[in-house]
Amino acid sequence: MTVFGAHLLRSDIACGRELLRAELGDTTIGSGRCTGSTAHKKLRTLTATAQAASARRTAVDHYSKGLGTERLADLLPTYPGRGDSLLLRGVHDAIGWGTERYCAYSPTWPTPPASARAS
Repeated sequence: MTVFGAHLLRSDIACGRELLRAELGDTTIGSGRCTGSTAHKKLRTLTATAQAASARRTAVDHYSKGLGTERLADLLPTYPGRGDSLLLRGVHDAIGWGTERYCAYSPTWPTPPASARAS
């Protein structure tokens, strides 16, 4: 069985920080734990439809009102925090809300004992 893991690259995080730095100066954004992954050959970049990107923005609003859909310039003066949520908003604004990066993984699952298998 193959599973897909979503990735943000280090360069994606850097682009988001840079975009927010242009608006907020040297204010610390994020916890420092969102660092992004290193690009590798199995990583695939996809572009979601405009409808999917819009749905993603709306979904982020369910986490915090306006975080996904309000204009960044209007959001920054009123948004209460400067944590990872705001950093991820900056990342998606910088790389595009439709940009998706995935890597396929094939985990090795232990074989259940014969007594646990369905007949």
